[in-house]
Amino acid sequence: NRLIHDYSYRPATFNFTKMPWENTVYLGIELEVETKGNVEEKVKTLKEWLDLNGYSQFCYFKHDGSLSNGVEIVFHPITLQAIHKKFNFKKFFDYLNSLKFTSYRSGNCGLHVHISKSKLTKIQLGKGQLFFYKCQKYIKRFSARKNFDYCKFPSARPDVKDPYNQPNGRYSAFNVAASEKTMEIR
Repeated sequence: NRLIHDYSYRPATFNFTKMPWENTVYLGIELEVETKGNVEEKVKTLKEWLDLNGYSQFCYFKHDGSLSNGVEIVFHPITLQAIHKKFNFKKFFDYLNSLKFTSYRSGNCGLHVHISKSKLTKIQLGKGQLFFYKCQKYIKRFSARKNFDYCKFPSARPDVKDPYNQPNGRYSAFNVAASEKTMEIR
């Protein structure tokens, strides 16, 4: 019954959301946010807002040791089409902002997106790593992060045919070995 779960928490079951016609890739979004003031109280207010807007089934909250006064908002697996049809991110971000939550401004927070690997080939994963290697300057600027300790880019050109060779391990910006079923963009 805790509102903010431990970092290692995994729900007993995930709510997979997709549109009826879809047979596609699921995304699992993890958004780290920080705030000033009482995090527990602000998360309680956010949870009430999610309940009121019919969004509670889409996410839950976890502690994250990399944050100084924040929480990780973890979304259940959802397809890109379902995100646009069933969850209003603009309204959600506006409400987070009204509660004085911040993500990129603090420099400590990150956005992680898990992507199901079931529809991706080894070559597609390798191309993703190559894209992150070649475009890291632009991706870093776009991310607005100040700290890349938890989001490392390859220092040498990755082998497209061997995407699982990740010198930065789980902190790779394009992490193909996040789990057996997902890869992660950090």
